[in-house]
Amino acid sequence: MTMNHSFYDNMLSEWKLDPKRKDTYDKYVIENGKIKLYDSGDLMEDYALTYTDEFLALDSGFVRI
Repeated sequence: MTMNHSFYDNMLSEWKLDPKRKDTYDKYVIENGKIKLYDSGDLMEDYALTYTDEFLALDSGFVRI
């Protein structure tokens, strides 16, 4: 699984991918309203999930889906 990070460009009023921020994980598990991301068997990230019409929110940050 690869997680691409994006940011909102206020000047262009659009979302853009951040080419410097890309994380890769071997495995993910979704349970009890959380997503857990693993690499080489180790838990690397653990986020609470919230869905809206356009975004998957990880804790207080947003990931465009």
